[in-house]
Amino acid sequence: MNESIYLTLGCYGRTENGFVLCPGVQNRILKIDDSLSDCDGVFKYLDAVKLFDRPMLDQNSIRHLIFNMQDKFDQKIRRLWTDHEFNLLERFMIMHKACGLYCQLILVPFSSNSLLTKEENIKEDTPILIHAIK
Repeated sequence: MNESIYLTLGCYGRTENGFVLCPGVQNRILKIDDSLSDCDGVFKYLDAVKLFDRPMLDQNSIRHLIFNMQDKFDQKIRRLWTDHEFNLLERFMIMHKACGLYCQLILVPFSSNSLLTKEENIKEDTPILIHAIK
């Protein structure tokens, strides 16, 4: 596989009277690979919430997704996200609620993975929606 799958959380941005309050942001919040202790369970859950079919746009659904994943997918000796990372996700959802939130899966080529961490914004990569094949 020449690509990695990432769960992203982003906002569309917001402008009022020509003043840019937020330019729009997309954060990679989780790399989904075999390093996760229940990778298959994560894939099944993301399929159940239809993230392979389309981005999630409903703010309550996004919040529910983040909280459910944190509760369901412990990584043996730690949580899916550290307390600090989880607090950042919560703060992001609160701060950018007015911008319009979205959550989606993207494919990122390995060549760009080595240079970016999950907290950095995706600027040069074009997000690719992942569709389930049945």
